[in-house]
Amino acid sequence: MKQFISCLLFFFSTPAFLYSQFVPTYKWGKVLPEEIQLKVCAIDSSASAVVLSDYGKVIFGNGVIYIERHKRIKILDQKGSGEGNITIPYYTKDHYEKITGLQAHTITIDQNGKIATHKVNADQIFEVDLANKWREKRFTFPNVEAGAILEYRYTTLTHNYLTLDGWNFQSGIPTIYSEFHFVKPTRLNYRILLQGEHLSTKYENASTTTWSLNNLPALIKESFIANPMDYAERISFQLDVFNISGSVPVSFENHSSFFS
Repeated sequence: MKQFISCLLFFFSTPAFLYSQFVPTYKWGKVLPEEIQLKVCAIDSSASAVVLSDYGKVIFGNGVIYIERHKRIKILDQKGSGEGNITIPYYTKDHYEKITGLQAHTITIDQNGKIATHKVNADQIFEVDLANKWREKRFTFPNVEAGAILEYRYTTLTHNYLTLDGWNFQSGIPTIYSEFHFVKPTRLNYRILLQGEHLSTKYENASTTTWSLNNLPALIKESFIANPMDYAERISFQLDVFNISGSVPVSFENHSSFFS
């Protein structure tokens, strides 16, 4: 049974810090003291890694959808090093989807507090063919060690208006903060489906295009649960109305991105 617990950050010489007070930053490569000093995840003290922040944003352009993502993971001990292996699948038939703007680096902090950045170079990112017109980008973060922060961002370009991908607020490790922003298109109307106890409680009667959750436990596969994603905090979209008389959707070039 999933248990949602109030979470605390503990520092070397400072009082306990509530996760619910933690406000992460969109700034690429700019880590917060709270992120650096985090040693143990109180959502799950046995966790070897934790998602510090995970941002998603959907923008509708002229004939294409842009899905931005910016994610940070903290490695708490060496058992969490497997989180440094990243795969990003996408559908390639008729150029249906592509991945652009992929950047990744590892941020390490030595015993003297010196911060170093270790970039994933373009020649370290591989394209792998999968079955049924699917491909994926693969890369491994360098210098993955206890205390390291792994950060990556990219944009998916897709023509998939009918079955727009949703947003999962949880993964196989605990998540401190996850946020998803949906820029409504002018000529399309989507029915928004909320799944999960926290989303339903927080946003059931809310009119919003931005959803955020804190302090989420890892999705653990149990013998009595066929698919843990059936119980995950998740937003899904169903295309409901296409307004042929509406104005042209806003151009991607004019939107305000959090990628800065």
